[in-house]
Amino acid sequence: EEAQEGATAAMANFAIWRSRIDVPQATHDTLAALAKKWPLVAITNGNAQPERFGLGDYFEFVLRAGPDGRSKPHQDMYHRAAEKLSLPLGEILHVGDDLTTDVAGAIRCGMQACWIKPQGVSLLTATDSRLLPHVEISRLASLTSLI
Repeated sequence: EEAQEGATAAMANFAIWRSRIDVPQATHDTLAALAKKWPLVAITNGNAQPERFGLGDYFEFVLRAGPDGRSKPHQDMYHRAAEKLSLPLGEILHVGDDLTTDVAGAIRCGMQACWIKPQGVSLLTATDSRLLPHVEISRLASLTSLI
């Protein structure tokens, strides 16, 4: 019982420090604009808590690996998101920065995929480019003009 209390306290402290990040104003502006037009969902393999760093209000809900299904690229959370949104998989655009977990995972389950390419990386040099994204952007703000 004492070990469980200690582990819970340690994870709570970790979550506080994990969430001390500075989110650029451009990210807030982009998410706010997109959320006015489309329902946004966060799907994470990690323990990110968008509400702790000021992004929670933009998302309809957050799905996390573990409680909400197996981690990406497994299809569990993609299907759960579509079900909760009452949308067909093919009408959803999954946006992410990882070619394997985000792009390949989304495409394999039937979603559209947008790759936010990290600086200095291209599809020609990326080692994990198995499936090509439907869209490639270099910054999140580009989505406001695309959709």
